[in-house]
Amino acid sequence: MDDAGQSSITEYVITSLALGLVLEALTPNKVSTVSYVKSIKNLNIYKFIASTFVLYNVFKLILNDASPGMRFGYWIKEGVKALINHSAIGTNTSLGYLMLSIPIVYALKDYELTHGINPYNLAVRASTILVSRASDEDASDFYEALQLINPSYANSYAGSVPDLRNVISRGRYRLSEVLMESSYWDLIAYDITHNYVLTLDAHYFMLRKLTEDFDLFRAVNKTQLFILSRLVDSEVFKSGSVISALNIRAYCSIIIKLINNYHYLEDCYQLTGKLDAELRSRHLNTGTVADILALATSFTLISLPGLNTSAENPLVAV
Repeated sequence: MDDAGQSSITEYVITSLALGLVLEALTPNKVSTVSYVKSIKNLNIYKFIASTFVLYNVFKLILNDASPGMRFGYWIKEGVKALINHSAIGTNTSLGYLMLSIPIVYALKDYELTHGINPYNLAVRASTILVSRASDEDASDFYEALQLINPSYANSYAGSVPDLRNVISRGRYRLSEVLMESSYWDLIAYDITHNYVLTLDAHYFMLRKLTEDFDLFRAVNKTQLFILSRLVDSEVFKSGSVISALNIRAYCSIIIKLINNYHYLEDCYQLTGKLDAELRSRHLNTGTVADILALATSFTLISLPGLNTSAENPLVAV
């Protein structure tokens, strides 16, 4: 493949990575997260639309970064700063998504593009690069990014890595230590250090649903329920609502069992609506699952036949 072809595929992938965030946010009828008609906390659809431009610029900068090794924490920090300083955003919309997507961009930098892009291979390569190189990176930039965005991250932590208030000691820790420790309780950290198994599972489910009626938003909507039925959302969990997090999973496991039965569709809509209203009334945001869902959406965009440069139709193989 010539340089123009390589550049075209690379451009399509980073565009898909940026679009995944806003397509997830635009999807209606999701449970307690931003949609095109509903806001939550200080987040709304306009901020997510503006965030796609910030993400795209960060991805381009990473592709052009000639620094040796991986600068994961640095680009997390730069991305968060760009979001907060943007006049149309002014807050954190994408910390989790930056954590998920930045290793994918690094994997893309020297990915063999001759046969197009395979999301599975790209994800495994991204995780392998991150795990192998994170031991060479100091965790300070990553901690600075956390310190910029949310006071809740400054809560006391009793694990083997320092919390944000321990400024003196945190510079002595490697990024690999922080990510592996976090992976025990945070879905994002687990996913990026374990070959993106959660995102890929959601991606394959979304592809199956997309073959049923070719409605991407409907597929994204069903995939959110699928993820919530299997995982405990880290953001809900960290808010102190452990029982709520477990109840969401149990509730959604019932909905996902009913959703494919035409006779129960109306019941599914009512159950989803009631769950959404309850969580919103308590200001609980399923934001971690939203980040995984956004990357699964990006992977689906990359896999769509006619858009992927690979001759193989990925929808048929799922």
